Amino acid sequence: VPTRSRSTLAILKLIQDGIQPTRLFAVLPSHDKDDIPHSCMPSAQLELHDDGSVSVTTLYDTDDATLMYVPDGTIVDRDGRIQARLQRSCECLRCRYEIGDNKADALVSEPGMEIARLGHYYMSQGNLVDAKAVYEFAHAEADPSLTVDISHALGAIELLRGKFLAAQRIWNNAAEQHPEESRCHEGLSLQLEKLEAYEYLKAQRSLASNDSIPWGIAIPGA
Repeated sequence: VPTRSRSTLAILKLIQDGIQPTRLFAVLPSHDKDDIPHSCMPSAQLELHDDGSVSVTTLYDTDDATLMYVPDGTIVDRDGRIQARLQRSCECLRCRYEIGDNKADALVSEPGMEIARLGHYYMSQGNLVDAKAVYEFAHAEADPSLTVDISHALGAIELLRGKFLAAQRIWNNAAEQHPEESRCHEGLSLQLEKLEAYEYLKAQRSLASNDSIPWGIAIPGA
């Protein structure tokens, strides 16, 4: 990459972060068919380095890096921007999911991992409604390791909604149905450890409360 192009990218990356620090999109001076493909649920982002260079960093383990070439927005807003920039519509799973009347139709033939990634994207953007709907669709057909990952995410959504008991039930069900995969899942195993600690402390408080009852006082039902 020529020095001038690299400097231009660096400036545009700074502008990008200043305008929309929580959105993942790349403002590039040009786009060619051989460049990294566009997606409205990108698997990579631009990283600006101290020397002024910019690199592409994947957000998860994937062989197919994609970048978002327009600012985020509704499906209508994004499609207009993409048409103007790339002279075509985006056909990523997110766009297909959002454009139809029956959203589930877009998910039927998709691999479970790809559906889960769409849920992860919605989760990262704070869209808990669509994240939950996508996760629940993927959960029914997922293999054990993916089921555990999705269960961890669904529990996190309930926790964000202030429903601790619902989150607890989801995590415990995953641990009961898939104990080995649950132990190997970093996020879920941590939550299960917290639940065990919570139950232990609750039991200790109950014992301490019973021990504090003075002898000689009649306990109803004893």
